[in-house]
Amino acid sequence: MEVLALPSVVAIRGSVSDNIVHRHHALQIVLGLEGKFKLLVDNNALTAFAAAVAPDAVHRLDALECLLILLEPESHLAVDICKRRLTGNNVVDLTHVIPEKTYRAIKSASLTKDTLTGLFSVISPIDCFRKHI
Repeated sequence: MEVLALPSVVAIRGSVSDNIVHRHHALQIVLGLEGKFKLLVDNNALTAFAAAVAPDAVHRLDALECLLILLEPESHLAVDICKRRLTGNNVVDLTHVIPEKTYRAIKSASLTKDTLTGLFSVISPIDCFRKHI
């Protein structure tokens, strides 16, 4: 299992299963690295290669191998993703948002700031690692 902690972002790559229903304040993004995963959000099931779960949404993840990203919900990136992608919903399938080239690069690369930047750039135009003055 790989873990990367950066300002406003924690990413975990490996076997991760949230086998109990829970909620947390972070925006959660999940990419299945060994095929599709199952996500239960507010008693609605979703099977996808990539998804985002809104902050504070009740959910459960069932995945073999995945990239799990938790974003500080008040960060510029998380606010934009919620507004742009979730549009008032508690979960969204991002499978068709992420190009195959980006997905392959994430699967084969180490978990780094650059890897996350490549993923975030296709989900949102906000630069999550920019310096604020």
